[in-house]
Amino acid sequence: MKFLVSRIGKQLRSGVSKAGNAYSMDYTEIVVSVPLNTAESFGSKELVYQYGTAADYEKLEVLRGSLPCEVELELGTTVDSYGNPKTVVTSVKPNVVTSVNK
Repeated sequence: MKFLVSRIGKQLRSGVSKAGNAYSMDYTEIVVSVPLNTAESFGSKELVYQYGTAADYEKLEVLRGSLPCEVELELGTTVDSYGNPKTVVTSVKPNVVTSVNK
């Protein structure tokens, strides 16, 4: 499905929380804008999806300078570390790019 991608970032860090618990974050983040039209609001809304690890960020470098643009993304479901279902990006086809800036 095509999404309007507005931002791409990565998180790669680990440490110990103030509560003394070890943590590790390793993912690429893709922010998309989707249309919003309800009785209470309209316009667009940003949704944030995780995609693989921070190393997957390099695969998306081809989009640098093209954002925001339409990109073909496949979504799937995984379970987070707390056992909750979570929607994530499972596949990105960055060669399908239509820039909205140009």
